[in-house]
Amino acid sequence: MPSRTETPLPTEQSTVGRPLRLLGWCLFWLLLLAQVYLLYLSTGSGEPYFPYDDKVAHLLIFGVPAGLAALLRRPWAVGVVVAHALLSEPLQAWLTTSRVADPWDLVADLVGIVLGVVVASVLLRRTRRSTSLHPAEAERALRGDG
Repeated sequence: MPSRTETPLPTEQSTVGRPLRLLGWCLFWLLLLAQVYLLYLSTGSGEPYFPYDDKVAHLLIFGVPAGLAALLRRPWAVGVVVAHALLSEPLQAWLTTSRVADPWDLVADLVGIVLGVVVASVLLRRTRRSTSLHPAEAERALRGDG
């Protein structure tokens, strides 16, 4: 029996998880910097690529970081994304001359956040389920057979 002072060997999950978690956090903060650039510093692309492309962009630039924060299991980080969504439209109108506050952009931001968190929750649930199963059951679950 190991003594109390012995440190346990790191598990595969902890040694693999640390670099992935660090990568996730780096990506999260880079995505927030991209939000700041796109919302406050860029001048826009002119003609839309397709109808409502700006709403799709809002959905993605808020949904992806929120989903990543949920995957990292940090509700406070999702809160940061929500707070930025709520503040971004008034700030754009106040800080820029090329942008106006659009309530539909805020709706797209919030829908993106909800979708990002829902997708992350589904992924986490599937991962948790597949790791708690017997290897053969996990393989069937991932294939969609079980």
